[in-house]
Amino acid sequence: MKTKQRTLIVLLVLVFLAGGAFAALTAKNAQAVQAESAAAEGSIPLSSFAAGDLTELAVTYNGETNTLTVADGSWTLAEDPAYHLDATACNTMVTALSALNAKRQLTEEPGEDYGFTDESLTVTVTAAGETNTFTFGAENAATVQTVCTAKDRYKAAS
Repeated sequence: MKTKQRTLIVLLVLVFLAGGAFAALTAKNAQAVQAESAAAEGSIPLSSFAAGDLTELAVTYNGETNTLTVADGSWTLAEDPAYHLDATACNTMVTALSALNAKRQLTEEPGEDYGFTDESLTVTVTAAGETNTFTFGAENAATVQTVCTAKDRYKAAS
């Protein structure tokens, strides 16, 4: 009789442990889904300005910099003012950069670079007296992820 009671108690304890493990796993999965959903929304603002406040957009690719300036809705290439720029393409870039959000944030610790290679495209945006520099295309060789980093955020001197 005692053997049957012990067996029953052991089975009952195992059922409760399995139920607890199932509940914990369900809660952990729900948290992961919620975090994934927030990341997919891109809820970390990197850049936010009105398109009309933009005064300069500098793009550096393979060591060559092109600086686009806008005045009264007219775009000019600073390096060659006579060059004809497509205003639609310039406005599309401004629209994309005016509300730029990140999906997650990496905090670099001293001595860590997360395995990223050198940046391949740098965009510097000056709008409403504030200058933001964004680096696109840096890759982590281990995971082959393309990233955008925001750095050198400061107020321009008046």
